Order: sequence, then C-alpha cells, then structure tokens
Amino acid sequence: MSALPYPFLRETFLKALEESGSACSESGWQPIHLTLDDGDTGCFMPLYLKDHSMGEYVFDHAWANAYHQNGLEYYPKLVTAVPFTPSTGSRLRSNNPISQQHCRQIIDEVISIAEDTDASSWHILFPEDNDLKLFDDPRLLKRTGVQYHWLNKDYQCFDDYLGAMTSRKRKMIRKERDEILKQNIEVEVLLGAAISAEIWALFYQLYERTYAKRNGTRGYLTQAFFESIATGMPEQIAMSVATQDGKPIACALYLFDSDSLYGRYWGSLDFPSTDRRENHCQTNRARMLLACHLVLRLTWQFARAFQWQYFQKMPESSTHVSHCVWHKFVRKVGKITPKFQR
Repeated sequence: MSALPYPFLRETFLKALEESGSACSESGWQPIHLTLDDGDTGCFMPLYLKDHSMGEYVFDHAWANAYHQNGLEYYPKLVTAVPFTPSTGSRLRSNNPISQQHCRQIIDEVISIAEDTDASSWHILFPEDNDLKLFDDPRLLKRTGVQYHWLNKDYQCFDDYLGAMTSRKRKMIRKERDEILKQNIEVEVLLGAAISAEIWALFYQLYERTYAKRNGTRGYLTQAFFESIATGMPEQIAMSVATQDGKPIACALYLFDSDSLYGRYWGSLDFPSTDRRENHCQTNRARMLLACHLVLRLTWQFARAFQWQYFQKMPESSTHVSHCVWHKFVRKVGKITPKFQR
C-alpha cells in the first residue's frame, strides 16, 4: 500500500471545509490560498483572511489587546492553518523539495497580500519542524506550545502496553474493562467505506450534542463537510462505535496517515450515570489504542491531555506558531513584547 499523506492538507479535505460552508467567507475564513510555480517546483500553501480568532486553537488575545491599546485594528489578519484542526503537520504541499528561497518568495507574496487587504499580521499555526526551518526568516517570530502524543513503543498487543505500567494501574484498567463488559457495551472500529450512512448521521447528531452541551452552539463543522470527506477520502478515516445490546450509543471520529492517528470529534447519547459515561469514554479510547498498534501501527495525536490513567505517561510534544507583525505596529509601539495566554 502506498504511503498515506497528511490528511488535513489534502485538497479533498480543504475543499470539503470550504464548499460545505464550514470555512468560508461567511464564517470568517476567506480563502486566498497561494500557489507557487517556478517550473520545477509547484507549491501550495493555505491562507485565510480572518475577522476573528475562533477555530484556531491558538490564543492570540495578547496580540489583539496590544493592537487595541495602541489605537490599531487587529482584524483582519492572515492565517496559514487548517481550520478547526490543532494538529502539527506541513503547511506546504508539494511533490518536489521546497527550498528556503521558495519560502522567502511566499513571505514576500503574503506581505503584498497584507498590504492589499489591510491585514494586521500573518500567523502560521502548528507547522512541522521542517516548515520552521524553511520559514527561518527574521520577519517571523516563533512561539512554542505543548501537546501530548501517545507513542507506540513496539507494542504487539494491549497486554504489552499494560505491561509497561505498575501493577496497580494494570489491575485498575482491567477492572474498568470488566465493568464495561457487564453493561453489554461493545466498541467496534470501522474503517472508511465500512461506516454506513446511518452511523454517519448518528455521529453528526452526537457531534452537535457535544457542542450544544459545552457552549450552546452546533459546532464549527456542517453535516455536508462530514458527508464530503466520507465519500472523498474514506481510506484515511476511522470511526469507533460503541453499542449497547446492539444499539449504537456513542461514536468517535479519527483521521490517519501512514504515521499517526488524529483524535478529532466524539459524542454520546445521554447516560443515566456519570460512572457509566466515563467508563464508555475510557473503553472507547482504549479501543483506539488497540487500533493504533494492532490495525494501524501508529502514534496517536491529541490537542490536549486527558486526565485519564491510560495516558499518564504520554510524552510532551512541542508545537509551534510563527507570527509576522507588520511595520505599522512596530513603528507605533517600538518593540513587540506581548505576553501570550495558553
């Protein structure tokens, strides 16, 4: 099987975001993507003009406040990112190697676009290490954050993973898994085309419920987006489905490439007890660990750390953001020293 690419920079994924109305001008993500073609190297970089900071998972309130306090407008701004996706990966798509000279041309073009659109700044969110090297330019300021990634240390089965824990933790996890079995809850991992239209419909219902409970919204992504990626890139989608007595009660969506499994969205029907809900969540995530080292042989990326005993030893992984702030702010303030929130 050929290597699977980073899923979030695929044209199929980005078009699904934009054509479904999830990331478009009306939602505050105006696409103005860049394409560089010098004959030998063709390069694509996502670029959005934004009038807010939602859906980025990077807190830049310090920048916005600094602009406001100095009588300047922070919005619109330019962002190179995958909308609603705090996942580290390349922000450049090319079939051939890209040089620093290519990236300097891109920076020059972004600055030109900023002048045309009156954008305050440009922000590259969650670039991989190689992108940082390519965009090593004095006009860019770097910021480092932390995520927690589960790594497969050549585990051949779930017992191998448990074997790396203390005896107390092994007993605790096995006891919890036994409790799930007593409730007749089973979790199955479905890949791509095996996910039925009925399961996709249930998943979106649960996705909306999760957001409604958390912040009273319906979520950033539309049902049309999920329908689009379901048909356009099924080979990079996995979904775990929990059933009780044969009835689906919870779903979790994941995307994957040849190296990593990316935890994205999940939701569940109402449970009568907190213990039962938490037991389901633990079983669901445990099942995805099994998928990681029995089916996909991958690492597992999360945007945040769960307070959950399976992941107490998850190593920290650095994430990066690069900022380019235009001269009008520097000239007004004299220096750039905002304190970032995390």
